Amino acid sequence: MLKNLKGNFYGGITASVVALPLALAFGVASGAGAIAGVYGAIIVGFFASIFGGTATQISGPTGPMTIVMAGVISFLITKYPDDGIALAFTTVMLGGIVQILLGYFKIGRFISFVPYTVVSGFMNGIGIIIIILQILPFLGVENTAHTPTAVITSLPSEINHFNYSATLLSSTLLAVLLIWPSSWDRYLPSPLLVLIAGTLSSIYIFEPENFIRIGEIPTDFLHFQMPLIKLDVILDMIKYAIVLGALGSIDSLLTSLVADGMTRTEHNSDKELIGQGIGNLIAGTFGGLPGAGATMRTVINIRSGGTSLLSGVIHSVSLIIMIDFASGMISTIPMVALSAILVKVGLDIIDWNFLRRLYRAPASSISIVSSVFFLTVFVDLITAVGTGVVIASLYTLNRLTKEQLKQAKLKHGADLIDSLNEKERKLLDNLSDDILLYTLSGPFTFGAAKGISRKLVSFTTHKVLILDLLNVPSIDTSTALSIEDIIKSHREVGRFVVLVCNDELRNIFEKLEIVKLIGSHKLFSNREKAFIKAKNILEEQILK
Repeated sequence: MLKNLKGNFYGGITASVVALPLALAFGVASGAGAIAGVYGAIIVGFFASIFGGTATQISGPTGPMTIVMAGVISFLITKYPDDGIALAFTTVMLGGIVQILLGYFKIGRFISFVPYTVVSGFMNGIGIIIIILQILPFLGVENTAHTPTAVITSLPSEINHFNYSATLLSSTLLAVLLIWPSSWDRYLPSPLLVLIAGTLSSIYIFEPENFIRIGEIPTDFLHFQMPLIKLDVILDMIKYAIVLGALGSIDSLLTSLVADGMTRTEHNSDKELIGQGIGNLIAGTFGGLPGAGATMRTVINIRSGGTSLLSGVIHSVSLIIMIDFASGMISTIPMVALSAILVKVGLDIIDWNFLRRLYRAPASSISIVSSVFFLTVFVDLITAVGTGVVIASLYTLNRLTKEQLKQAKLKHGADLIDSLNEKERKLLDNLSDDILLYTLSGPFTFGAAKGISRKLVSFTTHKVLILDLLNVPSIDTSTALSIEDIIKSHREVGRFVVLVCNDELRNIFEKLEIVKLIGSHKLFSNREKAFIKAKNILEEQILK
């Protein structure tokens, strides 16, 4: 850790310089106040570095986490004006516990299973929400609306009150952010430049009274926030905690992958989640915003020489020093400067790379991205992600089912005889018209099982169905029960079913008592024995 002391020191310092303006902006945007953003950057950054699983990651408040937190604060303050903030920070603590549990039970690897189209639609929605919420502050108007819908509906009445000086300054600052080369951020981060230039311009170039400012920053560091729970909103708090935990985990692990690619290392996903969870738990305890791995700050840390968790610790210590010595100057920062920074953050969050190619993507991908986007912006994040995952899963299941059914081979009569080896042909003799052989291979879903049922409806001349599942490695409960339905439907019309499967499938059929339904004497581990059984059944029927 001490091998590259100079690089870690410079990386941590540079990351903190970038983190400060963003933390202030996120704090204001959340409704908890600028200092809450700084507290979040300090605490989450420190503890996630110490306990996390990505050596070079810099953590702190991020756009997506801030948007969720703004919703939490708005909802709880509306319910409880006096205790809403305390309830909100208790929710942050619960979110940290969710992350610790995700890491403890090693669920980190499953978060990567969320489809890219869902993540893209979600991030696009978050980006647009941030931009919409900054429309009024960008125009120099105090914003009291906390949802995109509320902002949009208030625009007609508020637009007439916009401040010309504030709008000119915010537009200029945004232009600087847009054209500032990213390679220069190593020497002078654009958010810091905008804060300094915006503050000086608002004081010495424009009329100072035309600007809304951050205001006084508390100089006494950290206050213990006693956890508070109200029974009538506990379910809502848990719901938001799950969102914060899941979103923070996804955000952090995606950043970990970026860090891995830049440093040629491999992070520990579960340890990273535990570290992030500890950081958020303590952040909520002391009134700090929830955070996650921050991509831009992590990249800047690595490019500036950061190679170990020491850089993350230095980042947090640097923020403490800056906020302690510069609180007077910070209080004069105009809100339009923070608004310009947040609009740039919103633009950066939008997945432009994928959107440029979206028209070439399959219709299923377009529908998922669009659905998640609109639900994120106009409903809520849980509904958006949940719906997106369900839709994506259904599309995937449908595609797999079609592919599985293509692999299925249904043989009857002459086709059956042609597909058999010489020994099997001799066994069947002249009974091929009475036997239907359905051979399946590879992974097998319940959707494919339902497809088999539909196909079998068109076959009415056979007396024995041989389901050959020997090359199916495994099935789930739904698939097993679908096979049970096939057996039942055949029994109802006086037909017989013989199963061929491996030991794993046999165990599943036995546990679900499907073997009792078919009879263990009709379940085999090789196809030849299944043909012998089918022949015996048919011969018994002839004798009857």
